[in-house]
Amino acid sequence: MGCLCPFTDLHIANTNAQSFLRANGKDIVDENGKKILLRGVGLGNWMLPEGYMWKFGKDGDRPRKIEQLVLDCIGKEKADQFWKEFHNNYITEADIKRIAELGYNSVRPALNARLFLTEGENNVFVDEGFQMLDNLISWCKKYNIYVIIDMHGAPGGQTGQNIDDSPRDLPELFYGS
Repeated sequence: MGCLCPFTDLHIANTNAQSFLRANGKDIVDENGKKILLRGVGLGNWMLPEGYMWKFGKDGDRPRKIEQLVLDCIGKEKADQFWKEFHNNYITEADIKRIAELGYNSVRPALNARLFLTEGENNVFVDEGFQMLDNLISWCKKYNIYVIIDMHGAPGGQTGQNIDDSPRDLPELFYGS
């Protein structure tokens, strides 16, 4: 298993396994300088709800709107349970095993910053998000799959478009509120 990873203190048990890939000119290489051809699967929608996958239209085209639609439909208690079950079952170890069996060697989870950090003035790390990512990395390590970590929904939003997670649908990461 290897990891292209911006986080440095994730819990990866075996440090003798492949570690990080890097660019060498136009090539991606492993720690020994050997070229690696990534054949991958995007794990979109699992850690960042994506509107085009839910087919909710304009009213549900981004994470906050999707979450609000679910909340409006079934209430807070059931919505919380729904998202817990969704996160626990959308991608599992069996999926990673199958991805490896099909000959792929990498996955790219699209992450939402709110899975890892609360919003507001006193940001707090969210253990559940890190546990999800740790589980994924452990599964991928077991099946020799590289993990390309993609902060798809940056804090405050980066585009003002569909995957953006800004409260006001603006690219506030760059321009502030």
